[in-house]
Amino acid sequence: MGLNAVVYYRIENVRVPEPYRSKIKLVDEVSGRLDFEDGWENPYCDGLLAIEVRIGNMAHVHALKQRIAELCEGKAPIVLGHVLSDAFGGSPPISRASIEALERELSLIDHAAQPEDDIVRDFLDKLRRLCAAAIEQGNAIILC
Repeated sequence: MGLNAVVYYRIENVRVPEPYRSKIKLVDEVSGRLDFEDGWENPYCDGLLAIEVRIGNMAHVHALKQRIAELCEGKAPIVLGHVLSDAFGGSPPISRASIEALERELSLIDHAAQPEDDIVRDFLDKLRRLCAAAIEQGNAIILC
């Protein structure tokens, strides 16, 4: 078990050929989650995602949370309380409206990180890519 994060394409931007494209539906307006009308898996499911990243397994996420809490003295509530929460994918999506605040937290963590904090820098890179996709697509970041 671990933590992944995704951002869905806006429905008009999906990379799925016909006849599958016409079977795509918006499942959740808040997150931008898409699926196929018939609900079955097909070879184009990945074409619904603008980005998907693996944050890490439970031990990795716990280590990240501890180190980031030390670095920013708890001043990153979205990262510590939402992204790296103990819910492991049970957290609500990070809304498009919260992305700017998340990016500020990432900068705070980045400035506090030491050169040897490779796992923190890798995590920051992944979240920045998720933020960029969320802004580009106008959708939330979904933790899963």
